[in-house]
Amino acid sequence: MRAAAAVIAAVLAAGTAGCGGSDDGGTAPATTTTAAAGTTVAERYTDATGAAREVDTQLTVVAQHPPPGQLPVSLPAGRDAVIADLQIEDRGDDPFPLQWARFSARTTSGATVREAFRLAPRRVRDGVQIVPIGFAVTKGDDLATLRVRSIVALWPFRARLPVPPPAP
Repeated sequence: MRAAAAVIAAVLAAGTAGCGGSDDGGTAPATTTTAAAGTTVAERYTDATGAAREVDTQLTVVAQHPPPGQLPVSLPAGRDAVIADLQIEDRGDDPFPLQWARFSARTTSGATVREAFRLAPRRVRDGVQIVPIGFAVTKGDDLATLRVRSIVALWPFRARLPVPPPAP
């Protein structure tokens, strides 16, 4: 029993640890924890207006698939569009700042690709939305991991998420 309690305490301590400070002495990256279902990104920060914000969001890639119809962008020759459906579940007082997020992915062949397009989010239920993020991958390749990072210094969050294989 004592050993099990020690293991649980160690897991909880590791799961709540931050990502560490930045090298430039600025704001530390957001606290992130990874679980089999996804990654939690959580932070308390003060926005540009001076208002206190508290974000606690579960990010999970729930599917990858080809686009459902006409693409909003042209793709280079030899590339296929692949969409990663990112589920964003807001559990804190404030929503995840999606407009601050930029995405890239690692493919199963090891290539890194940047977000090519983003489709309109769709609400699943209160506090939960699915955001389709499109990537241009080499024909026949699939996504393996999705990376998200902030483009603002106010809250420099980062996370890496597993991408499930495409449905047969």
